[in-house]
Amino acid sequence: MSAETKDNVIYLNPGESSSGETRTKKRRDNSADYSRNKIKQARIHGQAYVTAKNKTVRAKTIGPPCKCAKNAGKSYPKNAKLENLAKLYNLGTKNEQDIYLQGLISCTDVKRRRVLKDIPLRQKMFTYTVQVCNEKKEVCHSAFLSLFGITKDRVKRLRDLLVLGKIPEDKRGKSKTVNALSGDEITAVISHISCFPAKESHYSSGIVKYLPADLSVKKMFRLYKEKYPGTRIKYEYYNKIFRENFALRFGRPAVDTCCLCESLDLKINSKTLNNVAKKVALAEKLVHKKRAKKFYNKLQEARQRSQKDETFLGICYDYMQNVSLPIIPVQEIFYLWQLSVSIFCIHNLKTGKKCPVRIS
Repeated sequence: MSAETKDNVIYLNPGESSSGETRTKKRRDNSADYSRNKIKQARIHGQAYVTAKNKTVRAKTIGPPCKCAKNAGKSYPKNAKLENLAKLYNLGTKNEQDIYLQGLISCTDVKRRRVLKDIPLRQKMFTYTVQVCNEKKEVCHSAFLSLFGITKDRVKRLRDLLVLGKIPEDKRGKSKTVNALSGDEITAVISHISCFPAKESHYSSGIVKYLPADLSVKKMFRLYKEKYPGTRIKYEYYNKIFRENFALRFGRPAVDTCCLCESLDLKINSKTLNNVAKKVALAEKLVHKKRAKKFYNKLQEARQRSQKDETFLGICYDYMQNVSLPIIPVQEIFYLWQLSVSIFCIHNLKTGKKCPVRIS
């Protein structure tokens, strides 16, 4: 788990914060409920399923008995056949099934040949066995296919790998798809989201930061498309990166609101007040904002001077809470509160630390 800071924006490993808590809006992985994964699992376990083209595929069953001289498939009891079939398809993956089937096939060199024209000579001879009543019984190729409900091509692949001394491995679905995005495209999205200025809430832990309230992911994506007109990135993927890799929210938390700003905003957005009253409220808000900005500029100057000048120390105090004492969960005591404690916190601008003991 790691966290990086860049341009006032913190982006984390998906779904994690510096404290180990889930802070980003990553959705729970429901890949097991995807239809393609359900079809895949049904195919592995030999169950019936309906394909994406609405074609019904029946469950794996034991095939007809072979017609060879041994007639092995017909002589075995039905419960033994069903046990072999269940043992194969109860294995969790196709690789496990192929390894199990390959273990039932043995390979030897051809000892005696008959000279026949225009017929390719086999270099190896294969024998097939099945488990019947805790004993291995030899069966023919047709009976082996029938008892396990598998195809000739699957057995041929296992035989070829057995000759080469290799373990079967399912390599389907591991190639790179044509729709896969490059690392440069993903980096461009992360860099674009990081360039938006974010502010930290005064009362929060500092992990979550806040973007302007009039901004949204759709607006950010629209700006991204204007910057990269030929991009292949879709809104869904842009939104996914934003949710899973950034601890960002829009607007500001309610604890950070100013009472005067809230009252002036209500007047400005009121439908009952006339335009003159709204303009007066807007002017008051601008003056209030300028005064606040002037205060924070002086605070920043004091902080910078404290860090550079050893003979100068800047401190500031923050009103935190007003606590009524005593706090006891008894109804009668609530009406007997006689003491109120105002809690302040002293900040050292030189070190950036606050006092360990709150001043009251």
